[in-house]
Amino acid sequence: MDGTGALFGAFQRALAPGLEPAVVRYGDAVEYDDLVRCVPTSSEPVAIVAESFSGPVAARLAESGGLPNLRAVVLVASFLRAPRPIPRWAAALFRPGLFRVTPSRAFVRWALLGRDAPDEQVTELLAVLAALSPAVIAARLRSVLSLDVSASFERSRVPTLYIRGRRDRLVPPSVLDEMLHLRPDLEHEALDAPHLVLQRCPVEAARLVSSFVLRFNGAVS
Repeated sequence: MDGTGALFGAFQRALAPGLEPAVVRYGDAVEYDDLVRCVPTSSEPVAIVAESFSGPVAARLAESGGLPNLRAVVLVASFLRAPRPIPRWAAALFRPGLFRVTPSRAFVRWALLGRDAPDEQVTELLAVLAALSPAVIAARLRSVLSLDVSASFERSRVPTLYIRGRRDRLVPPSVLDEMLHLRPDLEHEALDAPHLVLQRCPVEAARLVSSFVLRFNGAVS
């Protein structure tokens, strides 16, 4: 959701030798059409690892052919539409003023990092959140309410792995069930993690991602 790429350092460092990770930063882009355009094309074989809010971007690219050399997709704690039922009128609540106050450490632990998260990790996440534009965050949350990339996900033939956190409070297990209904070929794994899987389990997640990606092309970046 933050779109900064500031929280992926440990995960990137744990990837297998030979993989060359590049973080996509969203800047002030809000709508999914604009977010898709933030992903650069490449003449080399590539894989996409998309966590949470970014999963629909990967689904769109995998179906559209926007990345001709796309070899694999990994979705982490993500979704194809709003992961929990939210009435459309709730969009009126997602206004910039709601996000001008930095969330409490207790809330960040409960919703995103887990109650056992190290203090320094909570501090790092709060610093990233404090630097974000409240207007951008509010608009991105509103965009999720009208989101549905189920058809794109179903039509995609790009090999895909889904990694979920067993302690995820935001994305329920039913999301994986829906994905498997659309794509029975979907591979999936679960880690003992809260919603921010790549931040709390960087080494374990990197091992799963590396193994999956390298199966399809040894030169994927």
